[in-house]
Amino acid sequence: MEVGSPNQASNRTICGVAQNYLQLLLARVGVGIGEAGTLPPAHSLIGDYISRPHFSRPLGVGLADIGFYYGWSTAIAAAIGTLSGGPLADYLSRRCRGKE
Repeated sequence: MEVGSPNQASNRTICGVAQNYLQLLLARVGVGIGEAGTLPPAHSLIGDYISRPHFSRPLGVGLADIGFYYGWSTAIAAAIGTLSGGPLADYLSRRCRGKE
């Protein structure tokens, strides 16, 4: 986890500044490697500290932002971003051009 988490974070940053498809592809591969180094140890640590009958709640709460498999927060955030991103970009672009 000490290597996976910083790797994941730095590669997400690289995704944001990628200038072509190859750079984005390689950065996304790095994000996947980072996630592979953080999720299994996180599950293991939760399993070590929480007894079996109470295992599902901390797993669901602690990893709720991963997506459909553990919770809906990512799906809801993606929907909100998709639905509001277009109108917001349109509004801001008109405002910057002085056509508001």
